[in-house]
Amino acid sequence: MKPLPARLGRLAARVFPWPLLPVGGAAAAAAASAAALAAVAASRLLLLPAGPWEQDEALMACGVLDFDPARHMPLPPGFPLWIAIGKTVRKFGVADPLVALQVASALLSVVAIWALVGLWEGVAGRKVALAGAALAAFIPGVWFHAGRALSETPSAALAVIGFALWLRGGRDGFVPGVVAVTCAALVRPPLAPFFILAVVLATWWVRREPRLVAAGVAAGGAVLAGVMVPAALAAGGWGMLLEVSEAHAGEHFATLGTESWALASIGFVRGLGTPAFAALLLVLAAVGWWGWRRALGGRWWAGALAGATLVFVLEFMDNRNYPRYWVLVWLLLATPAVAGAARLGRSRAAGIAASGVGLVAAVGWGFPAVWHIHRHRLPVVAALAAAASEGPGVLIYEDQLFSFRNLAAISGRLPVDSLRLTEMRRAGPRIAGAPFWLLAEEPGEDLPCPISQVMTYECRQPAVQRLSQERFLRVRLVKNPVLVARGGSPVEFEGTGRFVWCGDRADLLAPRVSGPGTFALAVEVHPSLHDVPAEARVDGVRTWSGRVSAGTQVIPIPVPAAATSPNLLWVELGLGAEAGSRGDDRALALRIFDVSLQAPPHVGPVVTFVPERASLLGACAEAEGTYPAEVLGNPPRLAAWTGAHAAFTFPAGAGLVAIELLAPSAQPATVVIRLGGGQASVTVGPEPATVALPVPPELARTGRVRLELSSSTFVPGGRDTRSLGVAVERVWYVPAGRPLPFGG
Repeated sequence: MKPLPARLGRLAARVFPWPLLPVGGAAAAAAASAAALAAVAASRLLLLPAGPWEQDEALMACGVLDFDPARHMPLPPGFPLWIAIGKTVRKFGVADPLVALQVASALLSVVAIWALVGLWEGVAGRKVALAGAALAAFIPGVWFHAGRALSETPSAALAVIGFALWLRGGRDGFVPGVVAVTCAALVRPPLAPFFILAVVLATWWVRREPRLVAAGVAAGGAVLAGVMVPAALAAGGWGMLLEVSEAHAGEHFATLGTESWALASIGFVRGLGTPAFAALLLVLAAVGWWGWRRALGGRWWAGALAGATLVFVLEFMDNRNYPRYWVLVWLLLATPAVAGAARLGRSRAAGIAASGVGLVAAVGWGFPAVWHIHRHRLPVVAALAAAASEGPGVLIYEDQLFSFRNLAAISGRLPVDSLRLTEMRRAGPRIAGAPFWLLAEEPGEDLPCPISQVMTYECRQPAVQRLSQERFLRVRLVKNPVLVARGGSPVEFEGTGRFVWCGDRADLLAPRVSGPGTFALAVEVHPSLHDVPAEARVDGVRTWSGRVSAGTQVIPIPVPAAATSPNLLWVELGLGAEAGSRGDDRALALRIFDVSLQAPPHVGPVVTFVPERASLLGACAEAEGTYPAEVLGNPPRLAAWTGAHAAFTFPAGAGLVAIELLAPSAQPATVVIRLGGGQASVTVGPEPATVALPVPPELARTGRVRLELSSSTFVPGGRDTRSLGVAVERVWYVPAGRPLPFGG
């Protein structure tokens, strides 16, 4: 028997043949081989993604810093060896845990490509094996996931090494192969059923050598114990690890069966770009694999069984629509596909030429996606960074975004306090901080409000959408949102407008205030409710009460000076009844369309409205003494006639209130406009006239004003018997310091 170092050297030469490229002399071949591997490495390391592009990456990075599967850092059962690899890379100077995993995955991707040559060289020949490895390296799904902090690529690399040891290493390769495949399972436990079968099949071939079988079992067990015992201790003990793993497995299997069976939706197809390319690769791989049946002998059947099992696991025990799960399949099929092309073309040159065409097509399709995630952050990550850039505050985020929040927080990049939506509902009025943020996937849970600043982050790159899990690609970051914290349903839409249905008790959360004002709600009361008592409390103090009936209306809720505190504004709205609707099992009282918070320190944009229902409701404004809006004047414009007296009540603070009037009639109208103690008189003709008045300080402090006008009148005659005063085209509130939207 040869010494162990010699045997290991022989195995290494079989799995990692050197030089790879047999060109020229030894030095030239070595240089060319090194350049080829360096090029593959550069295609990974120089294009690492700009942060996590999937939630599991964020969870893996969290686990490198604080291994805690009970808190899904990472997901149970913990991906223990992958986390250990990440910790090891950090010790070599890569401080960022995510980058440590990305670098490890990128390097192992290069190792996988190298080992593919060793795996298939014996049956396909060096040139076909090289062509297959080159194609495998740049299959879009392989390349896109090569430098990611996910477990698929490193697990696939270890699996390829193990298969190469078994196929090329003879009996000497059995034990190292068991170790490699056991490591693959410990990097990616969800594929453990497949890896266990692979070990069983490999063991079958050495079953007549019990000492070798025992050595393999011992080696695999030692690796398993060496990785899992420290992981279990770090996770809080075997009981804790098993409990959380069982719970997670239950959740996982409960969702299976909901994935699409459409051909274009299968992850295998998505990672290859198009169904046509996927079908071509499968057909060629089948032809190539069939052609190897005599050369491989009994191992051909073992490989076919293992491959079928792998596909079964991915189709029925995982989400078949996620491309990243198929990395190992793509790697293993590339060289058989090249061999199939060579067989059909009756020459190795035909197969190599086909692989070259496929390589060019793969790079052309996949590079835009790889480049995009290198240059851009995932929308949710970009949104978190934007919120963090403004310093301390409070962030409410949708529960499914927890992984990205956890990574930002544990890495010290999130200076804001943060709560999940579910935690917000429990915390209620005790939440404090400013600015106040909401982070959500579209459409979000916020209500339209002038002081809210909505920022949308989106990835529209088609190849990224195709290669990703299509999650977290469009998010909504809202500064100073208004939320229905309790008692509301999810956001719904009517046309382009959003609204929230509420029951008879609803609690709203709004940005904190530093002075008195008004919190106004534009609502529609349920059609079945009439003359129902209602009240509102601000931070526990009742500030409004009245009676409401079916239809649209504005509920103006005074915000007292006592409401100023570090806490966010908490408003409780209660109605004396609620009702059901046909086809809807919810008990409903009203739906909220728009909100206005007019109180310091908040200064919203210019508010404008025309005297018609939708515009008034959107501005939380009310009109009295006006006729329905109609098209008037030359050029035509939408305006509403008043009678002798009219009034508009709407949110306003310090600044100017303006009204645009016209009188498209035979006689001009004499109009007096009043705002608190201030007034202005104007004669209005067919041409529009704008009158502006400053908001008196005493009205500005209330956050809501009443603009009144009186006008001379006329009766148009004929069938129109209305007594008409002046036509109102629009009303403005311009906060102090904002530019005027009109001349003057």
